[in-house]
Amino acid sequence: IEKLEAERERLETVLTSVEDAVLVLDNEDTIIQVSEGMLQVLALAADEVVGQTWGDLPTTQENYLKLRSRLSDELPADNAMEMVVKGTKRVYAARRRQIKTPNGTEVGQVYLLHDITELRHRDRLKNEFIGVLSHELKTPLQSLGTAAELLKGRAERMDDETRMLVDTVNEDVTRIRAVANDFMQVSTVDLHSLRLKLDRLPISQLIQEWIKPFRVLARDRKVNLEFIKEGSETIWARADAIKLPWAISNLLANAIRVSEPGTTVTVYMTDRSDQAEIEIRDDGPGIPESVQSHMFEPYYQGPTSGPGASTGFLGLGLTIAKEVVEAHGGRIDYFARRPHGSTFRISIPYEIVYGGQPS
Repeated sequence: IEKLEAERERLETVLTSVEDAVLVLDNEDTIIQVSEGMLQVLALAADEVVGQTWGDLPTTQENYLKLRSRLSDELPADNAMEMVVKGTKRVYAARRRQIKTPNGTEVGQVYLLHDITELRHRDRLKNEFIGVLSHELKTPLQSLGTAAELLKGRAERMDDETRMLVDTVNEDVTRIRAVANDFMQVSTVDLHSLRLKLDRLPISQLIQEWIKPFRVLARDRKVNLEFIKEGSETIWARADAIKLPWAISNLLANAIRVSEPGTTVTVYMTDRSDQAEIEIRDDGPGIPESVQSHMFEPYYQGPTSGPGASTGFLGLGLTIAKEVVEAHGGRIDYFARRPHGSTFRISIPYEIVYGGQPS
């Protein structure tokens, strides 16, 4: 009896700490355990629930009637349910788990309601944001592309720096169009479904071209932009020549934006442990610890700091940059610098070269 009581207390402690609303039934549909979250959903006290038959609780509350009709041995595939808890509309996804003895005999079942209200809210924000973005991008992209082509046709009358800027505009318009086509699909597909066209690329050579437009931006903001390379003479990787530069551009644009005049933004590249590493380092204000755990989440709302600071959506560019890097089989990490500043490190698999050709 003492062992049973100890096990019961242990189970009650676990249920108290679980965020999901939990309902535990035996084979006779008698409620043997219930979590505080489930009691809130049912709007009942524990002594009104535990020991009662699930189908005969003393209430006609709408949440209970809805759960009673949905929680069964065969949960429907679309098991999301909207209920009102403490006067607030919440959305829950239901799951069922069997309770079995060591010899495989089923002795009960557990129903879990996972609160997906915030997830649904983010999905709605995402769809609204993508809808607005797709509408706003269409016309400017078309006119920008036309203007860039007209400028390129007059390149012979320009000085070297202006020609470089025009070439950069044309290259970036092409890149933006390709990326925008994928980006517009974010509202209907999972970010993890990004499709890449992977080629063997000399990353250490191409990156200098990718960051060239930012030298002008940095100069205009009176920020020093440095490129440092160590490691192998040429660093190869299997990469998408359009999407990988996009991830780097997001990080570099952010670094320059938050940097004070006279400070330095460094793009550092090396290869080690079978990884090609690209770091974007800045001397800006850094990212608050409270934001660091959320900054890669899509549509996270929080404060930014530094020149041009604002409060609003954070993490959209970082989220997609993270997904692009991970689609390459790599990872992106953040490190706070001391006394202030940030380092974002992109690591993707490095391709070893034999006889002048990548393996």
